[in-house]
Amino acid sequence: MNVTSRAKSEFSPVSAAVFSLEDASSLWEDSTDLDLFGVAQMLPWVRGWKDCVNPEVFVAVLRDSGAAILLLPLEIVRLRGVTIARYVGGSHAN
Repeated sequence: MNVTSRAKSEFSPVSAAVFSLEDASSLWEDSTDLDLFGVAQMLPWVRGWKDCVNPEVFVAVLRDSGAAILLLPLEIVRLRGVTIARYVGGSHAN
């Protein structure tokens, strides 16, 4: 069996999508699994950051066979003339 066919048979398809915080909230609310997100990215914390600090927040969702395996809240910031997406709260919050 070559590597390509082995990879297809052993791994399920992984997909990624981007959602607004509101649209992704149900994924947090339906999950008690802290493996999907870190403590500093719990929904109340991210909502608080969005409401009080930076309203430009979105959530990248990684799925494996349709099931969410990672929720990654990101914020849009402008640093030194460049617009980037980074972890909500910056490096000190993680």
